[in-house]
Amino acid sequence: MADSAGAVARHWPNLAVRWTPADNLHLTLRFLGDTDPVRVDDLCRGIDGVCAEAPAFELQLAGLGAFPSVDRPRVLWAGVGGSGVPALHRLQKAMEGVMCELGWPSERGKAFHPHLTLGRVRELGKARPRAGWDTESVPEQSFAVEELVLVRSELSPQGARYAIWHRASLVCNPSS
Repeated sequence: MADSAGAVARHWPNLAVRWTPADNLHLTLRFLGDTDPVRVDDLCRGIDGVCAEAPAFELQLAGLGAFPSVDRPRVLWAGVGGSGVPALHRLQKAMEGVMCELGWPSERGKAFHPHLTLGRVRELGKARPRAGWDTESVPEQSFAVEELVLVRSELSPQGARYAIWHRASLVCNPSS
């Protein structure tokens, strides 16, 4: 996956983007915001319950894009595709249900756009990419989705640091 960031980085001026370190790449199912540590046990039980019913699956990298748009990029991302996408959407929907049961506001009206954040543009007005950055071919790469991880983000000027609160394995597929 780091190869995708490298392919995109060639199109951007040096230091224009704060690239996501390879070990911080992840796919977010639900952002929770500031969370009281007292709620973590309930979250863990909810995640465990979802994972006990959800099979592991595989995804592939699929294309590049940006939020809010490729014309005004602030977040550069690699999309996901492949036969596991329906399973990913079911997993996200199940987690959304658990979060609502636990008191988080519903995000059902907000579309789920699964992606891996490759980097964040520092100052768009000062750093324009060379044309074609968003059409760069993404290396064909598959990855297994075998667990959900509850992560706490610690923000700093150097970027986010992640601390794992909980891991839960998805159901292994005996035929794989």
